[in-house]
Amino acid sequence: MATRKFTAPPCLPPSPVISFYDGSARLNVDGTTVLVHGSVIRCESEVFSDALMPFDTEKVDMLLPGDRLEDVLFMIRVMYGKINIEGPLSAAEISTGFRMFGRFKMHACLDQLYRKITHGLPVDLAGFDRWWFDPGADVLFERGAEIDIFSTLRSSGLHARYPVVMYRICLRYTTAEIKRGVLRKDGSLAILGSFEKNRCLVGRQHILDDEVGVWLWTDPDFCSPDCKTINLCLAERARIRQLIFHLSPNDNARLVYTLRPWDPSWDFCKHCHQLFLVQSTYSRHALWDRLPAYFGHKTWAALEFLERIPRAQSEPPVIINLWK
Repeated sequence: MATRKFTAPPCLPPSPVISFYDGSARLNVDGTTVLVHGSVIRCESEVFSDALMPFDTEKVDMLLPGDRLEDVLFMIRVMYGKINIEGPLSAAEISTGFRMFGRFKMHACLDQLYRKITHGLPVDLAGFDRWWFDPGADVLFERGAEIDIFSTLRSSGLHARYPVVMYRICLRYTTAEIKRGVLRKDGSLAILGSFEKNRCLVGRQHILDDEVGVWLWTDPDFCSPDCKTINLCLAERARIRQLIFHLSPNDNARLVYTLRPWDPSWDFCKHCHQLFLVQSTYSRHALWDRLPAYFGHKTWAALEFLERIPRAQSEPPVIINLWK
């Protein structure tokens, strides 16, 4: 049986070609032709599924105006399994993923990306403690990634993640770095907008003002009346106090360790251990509850309510089928 020969429509000028495995369907993006398998893009994306007829995925010649080539290539590499969403991703790739997966309605990929980002940006203290002791799945590992992720949180409606990403900026960078920008690995600067920068600096100072109360149990005058190893417990508290407060000459040079979890390796007698653990738990929970207010928001509940509100759908891509 004679095979039907595919002829490109005459309206398409010659253009650079990027071909993926078994690529027969043409996507014309930003002046470049990308050859992909029609069935692959159809089963991964609801938008492509609606645009393509079943069992006719090879006769495809589509124009995607308004999309950047690098963003489309990232999306296609995810479709082909060349990029593993469960693996390490940069802040830029996360932003691209949220934008493209939302636009092209790749729901499974979007859910995976959401679970990935929420590990390092929890909305409860238990989740923060899990991240602290096991940051392996954290996507914000590069310098400046916490700052780069802000626009993604805003556009994706992840309002409840604002306070913890602000705290993580204070945890990782000094006041000078927050003001002038954080130097990325490639030599560029990650800079907060002026509004968010002011909120971050004000919140940082509020946390430092309350830090003494959170770690009051490390004060030399604070001990259990039943302690039998006073000198040993006192030395351990002094070591922890130095770890938290760094004994820096000024607050601007300090990193904010206020929410550091209780470490099981801290060596106290059983009486001091019980007393200090209760004090630490209560104080950290109280500060966590105030964390949104430090950075200009109301409460965790209000932010989580905003996150549950159905978000306006991303503007769907314009797809022009040149075959029809």
